Amino acid sequence: PGTSAISRRIHPGTALVSNADGRAMILKTDGGAIPLEHEGKAHRLESPEDGCHWVMSDSGGIAVFSPNGQSALSGPPGPWSGLAVARDGAKAARWGDRSLELLGKGLRPEQTLTGESPDALWADNAPVLAIRWLNPPRIDLIRHGSHPVSIHGAGSPFALSPDGRFLVAASNGKIHKWETTHGDRDTAFEPRLGPCAFLLFSADGSRLVSAGGTELRVLDAT
Repeated sequence: PGTSAISRRIHPGTALVSNADGRAMILKTDGGAIPLEHEGKAHRLESPEDGCHWVMSDSGGIAVFSPNGQSALSGPPGPWSGLAVARDGAKAARWGDRSLELLGKGLRPEQTLTGESPDALWADNAPVLAIRWLNPPRIDLIRHGSHPVSIHGAGSPFALSPDGRFLVAASNGKIHKWETTHGDRDTAFEPRLGPCAFLLFSADGSRLVSAGGTELRVLDAT
């Protein structure tokens, strides 16, 4: 069966994917595949830099596998539909319709945040987490050792620069940009591009890809 999902991070020599039947597997560049034993159908896939592989099933349970596909950790089903794992694999976030949990080692819940329809992502190269809440619209920025910063009115889509220094979000046909430490808005960066359904920084943070309608744009993000 064809591939239905793939982790956004790809380790050298391997990729974490799920097939059309919802079964996760590690694909290797030599053409081999390692099937992963997990409950339910794979819903979210994450592969942090520590080489482990995370699978969230359609029942909300999380299973963590070693780089060679051996089961390392597993958590029970729950009201969870989303998963984001920090680059080093030491922290994660999972969320459902009305709450978001921050997880530490061993899938241990460390903090629960409540709100409507959360969505979240980590910066690729920094321990910065952006959490978007639907109503009232805002994005909370969380980094270790600092007080959370809230960007009120920010919506979706949104993206963090790889170094975690900047947040961008689209609304009313514009893309807005904020510095994440204090939440200062960069009013010089407000391109009006019309509908926007997707935002993504380049690996070095110098470019921002925007997609919406029938157009794909590459912007200078500096």
